[in-house]
Amino acid sequence: MLLLIDPNNPLGSGYTRDQVRGLSDIAREHDLWLVDDVTYRDFNKGHVLASAFYPEQTLTSYSFSKGPGLAGMRIGALVAPPGGTVMKALRRFDTNVLGVNVLAQRAALAALQTKKEWLREVRATCERNQATIRRAVEKVDGASLPVYPSNANMFVIDLSETGVNPESVEERLLLDHLVHTRAGSYLSRKHGGKFLRVSFTVPESDAKRFAEAFPAVMEALSK
Repeated sequence: MLLLIDPNNPLGSGYTRDQVRGLSDIAREHDLWLVDDVTYRDFNKGHVLASAFYPEQTLTSYSFSKGPGLAGMRIGALVAPPGGTVMKALRRFDTNVLGVNVLAQRAALAALQTKKEWLREVRATCERNQATIRRAVEKVDGASLPVYPSNANMFVIDLSETGVNPESVEERLLLDHLVHTRAGSYLSRKHGGKFLRVSFTVPESDAKRFAEAFPAVMEALSK
């Protein structure tokens, strides 16, 4: 099996069309199933599905928690090749014996049916918020964005050259400014002490509040 996560969490990096095609070719050459996790695809204008190149053995995994913003509904989708054989086999591993509630299903359907109405503005807001956050990061010596612009709804702020602990930054932003971020330690034991994860699918006023607070917190913690 070959697992493709595109775009990637937490960096926000994505694959080009040629890269997706190349990975699909590798999967086909070795008779592998390709699992294409596209949870953040709504934020990437140039996203390409692996099933476009390898439809016969690609499973596409999607979550409604990101683009449509239905995180609390706990609903997603798994798309398999036609025929039903694969889905029947996968049912043996389904641990959700109660299924998904009707409200979540209705919300997911509504999100799909109205996608043309909300997706453009969501992307535009994310672009503006990314730029706002980038300007704040540029004010802090040693801080940087390894990936910009992000293809997802978050990116990583690299703090490794600042000498400041990301967990301390997370704590001070939350307690002093009511700004919620995540220190990298919740994602990676090896590299978590180097970065802060920041999401930007928020109102622009929230991104501006982060932009005002982040340089001040970094300056205070650097003393």
